[in-house]
Amino acid sequence: MKTRNFFLCLFFSLIALSFVSCDEPETFSYNGYGAGVLVVCEGDFGSNNGAVTFISDSSVSKDVFAAINSRPLGDVVQSLTKGKETGYIVVNNSQKIECVDLETFESVGTIKGLSFPRYALVHDNDYVYVTNGNGYAGNFVYVINQNTLEIEDSIATGAGPDNIYAIDSKIFVANMGGWINDSTVSVINAHTNTLDTTVDVGDMPASLVPDANNNFVVLCEGLTTYDADSNPTVVSNSKIVSFNTQTYQVDELISFDHQVATIGSQILDVYDNTIYYLDGGVYRMALNSQTPEKIIDGTFYAIKINPENGDIWLANTSKQTQHTVVVYSQEGEKLEEYNTEQWPNNVIF
Repeated sequence: MKTRNFFLCLFFSLIALSFVSCDEPETFSYNGYGAGVLVVCEGDFGSNNGAVTFISDSSVSKDVFAAINSRPLGDVVQSLTKGKETGYIVVNNSQKIECVDLETFESVGTIKGLSFPRYALVHDNDYVYVTNGNGYAGNFVYVINQNTLEIEDSIATGAGPDNIYAIDSKIFVANMGGWINDSTVSVINAHTNTLDTTVDVGDMPASLVPDANNNFVVLCEGLTTYDADSNPTVVSNSKIVSFNTQTYQVDELISFDHQVATIGSQILDVYDNTIYYLDGGVYRMALNSQTPEKIIDGTFYAIKINPENGDIWLANTSKQTQHTVVVYSQEGEKLEEYNTEQWPNNVIF
């Protein structure tokens, strides 16, 4: 009986371990450009000057795609996602995704057939999921084969699908609304590539960021409409909510008495059980608190926390002639500033 009980305990322990380990995101080791910091720079709308800046050991290389591939990246570079060996650069107004070798940054192909692409997600089921849509039209998540770079399927979502993350076999999409409004997160089954459910979280869910418990923190920007004379009328203010990825319960963490003073969809990040967000400066707040603290003054376009050391990286677009990313410590002390191309909107570590 003791021997049987031992093997039963071992069997169930291994099962339990497998359930725990599947929650751990897959990590990769990178060389070359994949090992440094990549800054996504939108460029000027209609000017075909979107770019990616590479930062490594305090040295800066601008527009690395054009330098290596001898052609411009495109019009409005929206985002960059790293896979195992390939980087997927979403170029919104050029309606494409440029795929590059992360070590050399050489082009390995182009994904076409998109209309309003926003963000890409590389899943371990050999597919890339791309949010696409402007609210009025084309509101889908496209399913793209990583090997052929061809679109194989599409999944209808809410209006203006934007940020996208996966936790195990579930894919979560923040429907920000595009040019109209939405207030939902779409939940997609990655086994079947079908929509499981839609959850209301609040008007214009911009940043959708996972926390240490495999749940999400969502900053909902709030909704503004306009009267017959085109005067803005605030319908709802901003709020930050937590989103349970198992029960789909939504709990309000902060209810603002205004709409946050920033634009963009990378305006919140989570590090070490602390929320950081933009609102006419940088605020931080513990996940178990409802009392935010302002730690940095200024107007910024995006925020990203370095997962290795907790440094705060901010996209600074206040200078029309030269845009930068600025690095601060956890206590709000300025550490470094790097010149980039026009309109940096995200930092990829």
